[in-house]
Amino acid sequence: AETERVRQDKKRLFLAQMAEGLKWDQDPVKSDKSDDESDQKNDAGSKKEGDSAEKKEEEKKVKRPPSAKDLYDMLFDSVEERHVVEYGVDATSEPYLGVRKLFEERVPADLEEAVKFTVMSRSSLQEVHELSREELKRIAEFCDGTKLSDLLELYKNITKHFGKGMAPKSIVEKAEACYKQLGDEQRKGLQILYPMVRPLLPMYATSVALMVFD
Repeated sequence: AETERVRQDKKRLFLAQMAEGLKWDQDPVKSDKSDDESDQKNDAGSKKEGDSAEKKEEEKKVKRPPSAKDLYDMLFDSVEERHVVEYGVDATSEPYLGVRKLFEERVPADLEEAVKFTVMSRSSLQEVHELSREELKRIAEFCDGTKLSDLLELYKNITKHFGKGMAPKSIVEKAEACYKQLGDEQRKGLQILYPMVRPLLPMYATSVALMVFD
């Protein structure tokens, strides 16, 4: 009985996550109170209306679908190492079908975006100065290569549990090559930096020792 209760709880949780995930491109539903407040704000003048419209348009532009990782977690229980269909989620109807379709779209798309932004993060300021604020924020997330590394690791798990071919081989190879190049650049940077900091290492070690025994 307890096992069945846990199974049903997990089923409800995954179905709720799927239903919510599929709403990523929908505008929030306004309550009656929000509508009343909006009517009052409209009296503030045309300038405020224009600013509000511009802000809403900007928010609309930055909407992004759930990541491949988020969708993977909706379809597969990593803790129990089970597909959610094993909890009774129907794989032949919504919301599973919609999430699975979106998952298959986002896996290659996320890999391509990771390569794009990782490469751009290594570019000069002159090459990125015309980018939008949203693009600059995304670039900052990929500077150290961690996100690309995590995505490649995720793809290994995806191929293990969902089969190969979720992303074209060319995209995967491009992502792997990008990560290797980034690693080579970082190692080269350390090799250049080491001769500069080597004379300071004894002083640093002495300072740490003094702090430990203080």
